[in-house]
Amino acid sequence: MTLISFPPASQGDGESKAKPLRRLLFAIVFSVIFCSSNFYGCNASWSGRGVMLVAEYTLRYTVRVTCSGKYYPGRTSIRVELFDVPLQTTSQQVQTVLQHGGIETIDGREAWVIETTNIYATNVFTGTFIVRVNLTTPPVPSQPPLPVGGMSEYLSPDEYVTLHSEVVSQAEQLATGIGSIPEAVARFVEWIRKNIAYDEEVGREALLTDAQVFDSRAGVCDEFSTLFIAFCRATGIPARRVLGYGLNVADPSQLLYRDVGGYLHSWAEVWVPDYGWLKVDPTWGDIGDARRIATSRKYGEPPLRYKLRNAPPGFAITDVTYSVTLTGFRLLDYVDTPVELSVEELGDMRKVKVENNSTIPLLCNVTVKRLDEETYSWRPDYSRIIFLNPDAYCFLNLSKENSYWVHSVPGGGSLILRVYSVSISGLVFIVDGREYRGSATFRWSEGSSHNVSVPQVIEESEGKRHVFQGWSDGDSSSSRIITARGSGSYHAYFKTQCLLTVNSDYGAVSGSGWYDEDSIVVVRLIPPLGLAEFPYVYVFKGWGGDAYGESLEVKVTMDSPKVLIARWEKTLSPVFYAIPVGIIAAAILTLFLRKRTRSNISPT
Repeated sequence: MTLISFPPASQGDGESKAKPLRRLLFAIVFSVIFCSSNFYGCNASWSGRGVMLVAEYTLRYTVRVTCSGKYYPGRTSIRVELFDVPLQTTSQQVQTVLQHGGIETIDGREAWVIETTNIYATNVFTGTFIVRVNLTTPPVPSQPPLPVGGMSEYLSPDEYVTLHSEVVSQAEQLATGIGSIPEAVARFVEWIRKNIAYDEEVGREALLTDAQVFDSRAGVCDEFSTLFIAFCRATGIPARRVLGYGLNVADPSQLLYRDVGGYLHSWAEVWVPDYGWLKVDPTWGDIGDARRIATSRKYGEPPLRYKLRNAPPGFAITDVTYSVTLTGFRLLDYVDTPVELSVEELGDMRKVKVENNSTIPLLCNVTVKRLDEETYSWRPDYSRIIFLNPDAYCFLNLSKENSYWVHSVPGGGSLILRVYSVSISGLVFIVDGREYRGSATFRWSEGSSHNVSVPQVIEESEGKRHVFQGWSDGDSSSSRIITARGSGSYHAYFKTQCLLTVNSDYGAVSGSGWYDEDSIVVVRLIPPLGLAEFPYVYVFKGWGGDAYGESLEVKVTMDSPKVLIARWEKTLSPVFYAIPVGIIAAAILTLFLRKRTRSNISPT
């Protein structure tokens, strides 16, 4: 019996790391008569921006075995063991429709085993695997790492996760102050994505250890996963590797009838007590997505082996290759906007609410950029990876003094928080309950509304006031709401008025009241009729106070508060002087009349 094993192939991301030693890509043209058309129907409303929760894939495996030489018909057999097949897991259910061979468990690993004595120069074996990936899961408990029995394998060093002292030191530093496994996961993924560059050239010849990754600060999915697992194990969190296919495209239906062997990928799983294994992908920066198909959990496990039995001398297997073609895809459940961003205005701060609207835990990668007002371009401010259970949320505190652009992944949600400079001026005005005098400039978020009011009348001093007239934008309301839709200025106009007081002890006067500053007012006096206290009378003698003149009508310029006083003089009435004269005249007239009467009387 001859036993030949292929060496383990290095894992990669996308088509860029297809390994020639692991598989040779073939263009296979065939029809799948047993697969119904709904296997490869994709939800037409899928936007490619959300999160796939449940997806079903139909994978056609094709194994090609090339032989040379003569063999013993009916006695010589070929046995092929293909381990690179989808795994049965809690989140991944696999149904097989095999045209050749069957599924067997070999050394604890599931394998598609093909054994036949019908041998040709070129032998082609096919099998179909229908894989349903279901990420529906309960919330992840927020608890610190706890000792768990039977997990030593996932806490100990291995060939690649060496737990080098520098790696352990970095992990412990990152875990300082963190109280739960989900928080630690987010912190580890964030550090790796910020500090390890994605470089396809790194690890092309050989897989790197955690220390080598930490030192080179570069790698691909293998290196990202290795360092992440090292961080977890260094802080007491059991972690293991997962290998498989990562269909990192917006819509997997784009890969229909294509060989997906180039989409090799690796990620990790961490053990959470009272929950189980939590999928974490430090390369993609997420926790769950149905675009991954798991096929293995360890490096060093050959994806394919083959054997010859009862082969005569000179007979040999010259080549064994296999390909994996996506022949069907169904999207069964997804959430289009898993992360919702909203903003709340609180005092001098804005709080951006980041909320998980999906039914699965998420790693939300939130990026914040600030607007450079000189170049009018968005500049990176900071980014965070946040762990959120379903319906959970957190807040980001942002200053109201700057404009920000907030973006979240998954979901691709964006929130642009522009800040506009708004100037308000006036004698006295109140903005959101606070009083200002003169002028003030505010930086307000776009769309935010603010209560602005001014007093109808402002008393400056006795006899002088300011009366509100309206705003520079034409609004005439003393109380209004200004919504920030852009930069602008608002001026509250007031007119100054002065009080005119006209006093007169007698008669009637007109003109008392408030008048606009510098206006000219005509004041009139109507003297009383028959006002007398015999033998005295009151005579208008002119104006006093802030006006002069003896006319009954006077003009006053209201350049300040004015008080006009009508001056009266008490004097003897002319009637008083006329009475004696009248008496004397009457007496004289009487005497005159008597004398004349006597002269006209004749003697008898």
